[in-house]
Amino acid sequence: MKWICFALIGLFFSPFIGWAAPKSQVAIFQYKGASSATSKDKFEVFQGIIEDKISNLRREVFQDDEQALAYLEDIYVAYHDQDTFTRNANVKRWMENQASVLCLLRGTIVSDDNLTYMVKSNFHLGELKEYFPHDVVKIDLPIKISEHANTQDSHSLVILYALAMDAKRLGSDSHQVARFLTSALNKLADIKRRSGELQGDLAKLEQAIVQASNELMGGGNGS
Repeated sequence: MKWICFALIGLFFSPFIGWAAPKSQVAIFQYKGASSATSKDKFEVFQGIIEDKISNLRREVFQDDEQALAYLEDIYVAYHDQDTFTRNANVKRWMENQASVLCLLRGTIVSDDNLTYMVKSNFHLGELKEYFPHDVVKIDLPIKISEHANTQDSHSLVILYALAMDAKRLGSDSHQVARFLTSALNKLADIKRRSGELQGDLAKLEQAIVQASNELMGGGNGS
């Protein structure tokens, strides 16, 4: 009789064993070079762009799906102290100990003339890199009004990819994974329409998204 009770307890609790929560935090460490008054202002502008983009993701990805919309309500930006990581291995270890982190942003704000500022972002994906060939996605863009849309789309593109890979990790419904990837493909099309062919890590990310689409959705050409 006792073993039957244990079996029933195990049956009841088995769905919760190994249950994994979605990753919800976009972690941003203070970018190096954001020390002068002007560079700090530029970094704050950049932070605002990221926050706006994450807020808009809820509408862009799951427009009429309240249940899925609730899933994205938990995505948030968390600002951390000054970046003191010395190696990528240290970043990887930190992310392994922060189960809620979807991706980690580190970077640098640079300027040659104190007028035009460039943001150099490093997206650390950790276990969510999947189809991307490196641990880090590097994106360089000027901080100016004419590049606002590209800054929003290129950074949200990485976040969408991370969300898709996290949904895959969780074993989510294929339609949910597909909607993240479809939104990423739409972002790619917007960036290419404005800027032409992608270069560097954005081109590699395009390949990763197309590969994920082909394997997980059975299609997608990135055009």
